[in-house]
Amino acid sequence: DSQPHHTSPTTSCPLHYHTTMLSTKAVCNIFPFHIHLDGDLIIQSVGKYLPGALGVNREDLIGMFADSFFSFVQPHVTHWSRKCLKHLEDQDIAIESVFPSPVLKSRLVLSGSITCTS
Repeated sequence: DSQPHHTSPTTSCPLHYHTTMLSTKAVCNIFPFHIHLDGDLIIQSVGKYLPGALGVNREDLIGMFADSFFSFVQPHVTHWSRKCLKHLEDQDIAIESVFPSPVLKSRLVLSGSITCTS
């Protein structure tokens, strides 16, 4: 037979997606300047370099409201709320520290994006 021979699989192989959960320590190492907030906008974890850049201890940040330490630079937002953050999801944002960093001698500006998990 001179015709090409094509075979097709006789069994289907379903795709399986695996979700890997990272530990808080791993997230802090991979994203050293991240800020993780809960539904009430209270800081739950921060990247390993963020406290040092702000000139505070990690424990000073955990459990505090986000707006106690940070304000929006871009876009200009006067009040932090869950609804506001959800609206800004996946957009480029910039926040700055409310107080000057003794390490940097100025306010720390962070740029990135917001991802809401729930």
